[in-house]
Amino acid sequence: MAKYYGNCLVVDWTLIDIDTMFNEVIGDVVKQTLDPFMSNIVQHVLEFGRDDQRLKIVRKLTQHPDQLVEASLDSYGTKCVQKLISTHNSKKEIALVSYSLLSGFLYLVMDLDGNQVLQRCLSCWSVEDNEFIYDAATRFCYAVATDEHGCCLLQRCIEFSNGNSQQKLVKEICKYAFHLAQHEYGNHIVQYIIQMQNPSAIAELTAQFNGKYVQLSMQKFSIHVVEKCLEHIVETRARIVQEFLAVPYFENLLQDPYANYVVQCALKFTECSVSDRAQILEQSSESYPTDNVKREREEKDTKQLYRFLPQSGSSHVPLAIIKVFDARISNLRDNREQKASKDAHFIFGDSGIGILRETRHNYKSWSEDGKVLKKSCDIQEEVRECH
Repeated sequence: MAKYYGNCLVVDWTLIDIDTMFNEVIGDVVKQTLDPFMSNIVQHVLEFGRDDQRLKIVRKLTQHPDQLVEASLDSYGTKCVQKLISTHNSKKEIALVSYSLLSGFLYLVMDLDGNQVLQRCLSCWSVEDNEFIYDAATRFCYAVATDEHGCCLLQRCIEFSNGNSQQKLVKEICKYAFHLAQHEYGNHIVQYIIQMQNPSAIAELTAQFNGKYVQLSMQKFSIHVVEKCLEHIVETRARIVQEFLAVPYFENLLQDPYANYVVQCALKFTECSVSDRAQILEQSSESYPTDNVKREREEKDTKQLYRFLPQSGSSHVPLAIIKVFDARISNLRDNREQKASKDAHFIFGDSGIGILRETRHNYKSWSEDGKVLKKSCDIQEEVRECH
């Protein structure tokens, strides 16, 4: 019936009757699910056995709630429990299994094998049958979101839930959004919610982040949340740029190992004067100008800058903010010592050099596309208002 091929034991299931296998495992089914070989037999009975045989195995496993949890946490037992969940289930079986799993919910969430059992429930059962998972995830939201495996489960809960269950879960997550954004695992669930584009969730997130974008941009994990805000929440772009320009140490942000990426992201998604910004930065790396040349170049750069500003009514950053943003970056060149003139590395530091590369890349793409930005009376009128 069974032969060894190398280190693997292969069973010829056609030579074994289902009833024989059932009688073999039903005596101590909990112990059998943890055995490397017998667990395969348990899985075979669950898949091909009769409904009454399946129900007897379920009752044995759920006789004590901790028995099913113990099996779910084992590397072999988890395969049996997942097979039980994925095969056809009656309402009685689902009720018994869900009650037992709920008793050890946090243990399952924070374990690799146990987490897979809960995710199998989400993918195989209906929303109504998984209500116990959604309620528990909402109740222990912060603990689940800050766990290595729990953050993945929380994303799957949002994905498979709907209606009131999903709304309650997202609302509870948003309560801790600012703290989760700074956590190594919690930031992933905040990014996921931002990508959902849920209006009520976006309003709650932006309310917590307003005034703190610079703080979030200077941290290893929350930087990804700020980048997602720039990418998916158009309304926050002007606010983020404003907060960056308001800090007195803007040059330090360009050299910060994390914040400089947010500046690059802002340059990318605001889509404002991309070609001209590249030209200004390239010129700044060539030489350090004298006072007269600086004034002439500054006037020339300013005039060129406004030729390429976006038209009124667009969803881009307001013109006044763009003006200050570009001017602050350009003025960094004038505030540095003369010996730092020829190399962009000396002008912007190790991290800030990425900003120069980003603008040059955008300028190259803009040129290759053959797009021509033309003057218009509306743009000129807005430029006069900015002055």
